[in-house]
Amino acid sequence: MILFAGLLVLAFAAYLNVAPSAAIDRPRPAAMSALSSWNPNVTCAADLVTIKDVLGSAYPHQSLSGSRYQHNATSGGIPLERSLSPPCTITNITGAVLSPFVQINGVSLYGYGVKTTDCSGWYSKQNGGHRYPGNQTFCTDAGQIITLGTTSGYMKIEIDRDWLGRGYCGPNVPSCNNETLGQEQSNGSISLDMQGFVFWEGPYHWELHPLTAWKLSNSPPPPPPNSPPSVDFSWSPTSGNTSTVFSFTAQVSDDHDSPDSVPVRWDWTGDGTWDTGWSTTKTASHTYSSAGNKTVVVQAIDSGGLTSNRSHQVQVTAPPPPPPPNNPPSVDFSWSPTSGDTGTVFTFTATASDDHDPPNTIQVRWDWTGDGTWDTSWSTTKTATHTFSSAGNKTVFVQAVD
Repeated sequence: MILFAGLLVLAFAAYLNVAPSAAIDRPRPAAMSALSSWNPNVTCAADLVTIKDVLGSAYPHQSLSGSRYQHNATSGGIPLERSLSPPCTITNITGAVLSPFVQINGVSLYGYGVKTTDCSGWYSKQNGGHRYPGNQTFCTDAGQIITLGTTSGYMKIEIDRDWLGRGYCGPNVPSCNNETLGQEQSNGSISLDMQGFVFWEGPYHWELHPLTAWKLSNSPPPPPPNSPPSVDFSWSPTSGNTSTVFSFTAQVSDDHDSPDSVPVRWDWTGDGTWDTGWSTTKTASHTYSSAGNKTVVVQAIDSGGLTSNRSHQVQVTAPPPPPPPNNPPSVDFSWSPTSGDTGTVFTFTATASDDHDPPNTIQVRWDWTGDGTWDTSWSTTKTATHTFSSAGNKTVFVQAVD
């Protein structure tokens, strides 16, 4: 009888805890929004909420009805719990737009372990249905969370097998390490903060599925995992011949290192042999000794030792044929009048042509008496005048230079 009375008291106390409808049904303040995701694979901003906010008026019990995350009579939260790219906003049953991506602080984890009924070697159909990398098998990890200081009102959390298969969670993702999370189970002595997407697993309970990140309360989020640097390059000119000096410029970005600190190296022919050493200088030049489509590869390495490559083809042609040999210009002249006396002003007009130079650029000079002494200097002007001081047959020379 004493035990029975004790049960009655506990039941009555629980009932009193949820009965005041004014505390549950009155309008709640808006959630704190735009909290950064701790998982680099999630671009959504999180709302800071509580388990009570998610369960709504049914708290501490589980019911779709009464939760702000209810869509309709059968669904709530994100549409598909295994989604690798869940929506950042949903529209609830009242038409309000809210974030299904939430952060819940100050919770205790219990009942966590491998969900042996949810193992596979294949992505779910919504994520393509193909094999996991390396033909591996992954299992979902699941548990329950409860607000510290309470004895009821739980939510399920699941680190989904597709997220493990894609590498969004797992031992190599500090913010979503499914293995070390199991070490943080307690009866309320360990306080955890969680991020994930709200999902109604009808007709049973509300979940954070997928759980995307966790940390010990009052500790900073773990750093994101190191990703390989991103690298590409441009070159100038875009094509040329075996006499062309090509200039190459690499562009680098990295999630941890500044671009100017990331070294690069070059392989000019794509043969797998690096033709330069590592250097933080992002420009290099090269001239090719033979024609063809040359595969140029640049590689970048970050401070964590991760590398990435980028290649492009550069078109190299044979050099143009050498110009033909230079021939002397051709030159002749006419004069007017054709004869005269010592008072006559003779006008001479040269006509020049050349295999390389246009006629107007060719220079000429004159020798009025054929004595080998040039009486004028070089000029591109092709006309000249002269009056002879004595009678006789005069030998006039014109010379052209190209």
